[in-house]
Amino acid sequence: MSRSCEISGQACASCPRREARTTIAASPARCAPVCSNEYAGLRAAAPVGVNVEGLARDVARKFTDVRLHHVHAWEVGSGQRMLTAHMKVGATTLLEVEAIAAEVRSSLHEEWGITRATLEAEANGCGREDLLGDWK
Repeated sequence: MSRSCEISGQACASCPRREARTTIAASPARCAPVCSNEYAGLRAAAPVGVNVEGLARDVARKFTDVRLHHVHAWEVGSGQRMLTAHMKVGATTLLEVEAIAAEVRSSLHEEWGITRATLEAEANGCGREDLLGDWK
């Protein structure tokens, strides 16, 4: 199924994977068609209903020795919410860190619908505390 560009009104080309198409407009004069299920990933936005600042505050409130930073959240398909983050912890043993990470993952799933969370544990930190960080 194809539809017209919301900016130019022109019909989008047929999708080779036979999926519905939408467009990302760099400017009204130039539109680039993409498959609709790939659009969310291209815009690099957190899933609807996930506010990373609120999520990090929620974790800090529930787990007093845990701080999340370099948080990245996205959705892969319908309802598969993913998250990666650095997790600064005050725990002293690996067993404690693993137990805390499991509790944080459970909380992220219950409160925010995160289905898969990769948490990079830090004791001394990485030298940066930016909430969003960057991919380097």
